[in-house]
Amino acid sequence: MSMKDRSARRVRTSCRLAYAGVTEDLEGEAQTIDLSFRGCRAVCQSQSPVGAKLHVSVYLPDLECALSWNWRSFDGSDRQ
Repeated sequence: MSMKDRSARRVRTSCRLAYAGVTEDLEGEAQTIDLSFRGCRAVCQSQSPVGAKLHVSVYLPDLECALSWNWRSFDGSDRQ
C-alpha cells in the first residue's frame, strides 16, 4: 500500500517506543515519527528482520502506562 492510499490520519509525535520479538530473540528501542490508528512510523538504530512478529509498546507522555500491541515488522519499501 502506498502512502497516498492510506486513509488513516497520521499525527506527528516523538515518544519512546520499545519492541521485543514474540517468536524471535530480539529487542530494541526507537523514537516515533508519527502515529495513526493502524500503526506508527519510528526510527531505530537496529532494524528488526522483515516479517518478524513484535510486541510493541509506545510510551506517550500523558499516559501512566504504555500502549501495547503485537505487530509484524516490514522494511517500509511500500512507502513513497
